[in-house]
Amino acid sequence: LISVIDEYPKDEELIWREHVRSAIIRTIMESAYPFVLEERSKAGQSKGKVLVVCPEFEDHELGAKMVADFFTIGGFDTTFVGARTPEKTLFQAISIVEPDFITISVTNYFNLVSVKKLIENIKEKFGDRITFIVGGNAFASNPEAYKMVGADMLSEDYEDIMKITKEAGLA
Repeated sequence: LISVIDEYPKDEELIWREHVRSAIIRTIMESAYPFVLEERSKAGQSKGKVLVVCPEFEDHELGAKMVADFFTIGGFDTTFVGARTPEKTLFQAISIVEPDFITISVTNYFNLVSVKKLIENIKEKFGDRITFIVGGNAFASNPEAYKMVGADMLSEDYEDIMKITKEAGLA
């Protein structure tokens, strides 16, 4: 199917092409979820709780879902909240889950301002006990932007998640 999609000229790039590709990738990821759970069972005792979210107006959650699966494979108790979650609802999730880490996936550069405000509001309401990890395409051209939004670290791949585990003494 992807080869059929790619037959169209590149100058006619349309959103539908991205949506079809995303649907294919999501199907593959969902089919692989038993593997994620099997690998999680090999990790032993939980290394902590992770809440994986996107900013309130972020539509792209596929990367966040991948990150959630990576944390699960790495031995964390992971809750994937996904895209378009209002701040009030996110606060409820934080109160219930009591995460050690909140990972925020940001694709759209315009959402960096809302991520900064979200992190500030979470710290104001819940204190400094949560470690904030950000990632996504919005940080690709400026990896140091994670500091500007108030996050503790930037994660770009699975190796970064494993590094977080080791640095926290959880490996």
